[in-house]
Amino acid sequence: MSNANNHESSKLYSTIFDYLQVSFPKTWKRIIFYTIMASESYSMKYFIDYGDGNFIDCFSAKDADQRMIRKAFMDVYQVLNKHRRQLPEKEQWSTFVFSINNEGKLKVNYGYDEIQSFHNKEVELEKQILSPSNANPVSSLVKTEAKKENTDLTGKMNDIENSLMSVKEELLKLNVNFKEIMSQTIELEKDINAYYYEDGIKKLCIISEKIKRINSDYSGIIADQLSSILINSFHVTEIIPVKGESFDPELHERINSAQIGSTIKSCLMRGWRFMDHTLVRAIVETE
Repeated sequence: MSNANNHESSKLYSTIFDYLQVSFPKTWKRIIFYTIMASESYSMKYFIDYGDGNFIDCFSAKDADQRMIRKAFMDVYQVLNKHRRQLPEKEQWSTFVFSINNEGKLKVNYGYDEIQSFHNKEVELEKQILSPSNANPVSSLVKTEAKKENTDLTGKMNDIENSLMSVKEELLKLNVNFKEIMSQTIELEKDINAYYYEDGIKKLCIISEKIKRINSDYSGIIADQLSSILINSFHVTEIIPVKGESFDPELHERINSAQIGSTIKSCLMRGWRFMDHTLVRAIVETE
């Protein structure tokens, strides 16, 4: 790989780390982050090793700030999606696994398998990450190929630690009242919470479908505008299964519970997916 490519890869990984680390706990030994991407859909998650060799789901960690985690994932998605789209079609990866320890040692792996089911791929990756039989939990994910990248973020992490120490010293000197700072930012937190409030987004998705089915000259236009806002502003992705696609209970719901077919016959109502989970499942007929 050329020096230019190495430089671009290092810049990409550094940017990803910058976005993710704001949601990390105060102390950790290793973080393993993964994302799955296909068309306009994606899933993300990371696992934390606090030093005992056990990996904890980021959303289940005792000190997890789910708002910060989801915000970080949104930022990382923007970076990775842009990077992926710039690649030739044959080089567009489907999975990206990023492992880093607290000394800045980084391992990255790209996967190119066709994604048949997001849920099944999530289960597969998490099983490998959490497997107690692996001395190095990420070893089974890292392949010896040209796509594997190794870089050292020790310098960056040292800079961050030094900056934090300087800030801490200044705060101690000034005897800053943290409660006062929190009260000053409460309005900003309300705005962010409203923006990422999933129940509200889910309701908008359902409203969009209801409007679409109103027999009116303008209902289609209004529904399309609302769908555009959901996709472009809230980064919600559509679930539109096609005939012949395998039925996935994570993404699809049969219109009739008596149906037992495992193949999609038709899509009666699109579904919606936000971040790493489904908000509204697509209504389908199976055969």
